[in-house]
Amino acid sequence: MTKGRSSAQANPRGTVKELFTQPTLPALNRALLNRGINPHAIVTIVEMHGQAMAGSRHPQFRVLYEVH
Repeated sequence: MTKGRSSAQANPRGTVKELFTQPTLPALNRALLNRGINPHAIVTIVEMHGQAMAGSRHPQFRVLYEVH
């Protein structure tokens, strides 16, 4: 099993893309508005917790959305 990360995956309904934002509603709304993402196209929003150890990262939202 390989552990990879793809920003677009094919499915029968369209392409699923992802974006990452700061974990606040204003930042999420700005990102969706700036990219013209329709709320009906959102598949899921996942809260990604920060990591303080190796590979350090800040908390963020991961948004998966469909593009036709």
